[in-house]
Amino acid sequence: MPADPFADVLPESPLRAARREDHARIARMLATAPEAWSDEDVDLVAFRAITTIGGLETFKWILPHFLRRTAAAPDRWMLEPDILSEKLDHAGFGAWPEAQRAAVLGLLRNVVAVVAAGDAGTLTAWLDARA
Repeated sequence: MPADPFADVLPESPLRAARREDHARIARMLATAPEAWSDEDVDLVAFRAITTIGGLETFKWILPHFLRRTAAAPDRWMLEPDILSEKLDHAGFGAWPEAQRAAVLGLLRNVVAVVAAGDAGTLTAWLDARA
């Protein structure tokens, strides 16, 4: 299995967060394995990344975990497909290292395969534009 292209990606330090509880959330997540993270923590960090928690590195850090969990249980997340595609564009996805782009595109295809067709329209179009 190829190495994880996100293995060395961590949130920015010092972390910039608009809410005090988000500093504690990130510290708790960094102190434990991703499997121990609550769905709420993953969802909130993915939803707030770039805007109110951290920046690009925070988004890149949480994204693979969010996408894997979304593919496993697609109906319980705040970060909707259209917002996700906007965040990817805002994060300069096209300039990411090739291995990271390939990994994210693969994970996104898994998400699109399980999300209701009407809900994945924007994300499907975003993926098609990058195929």
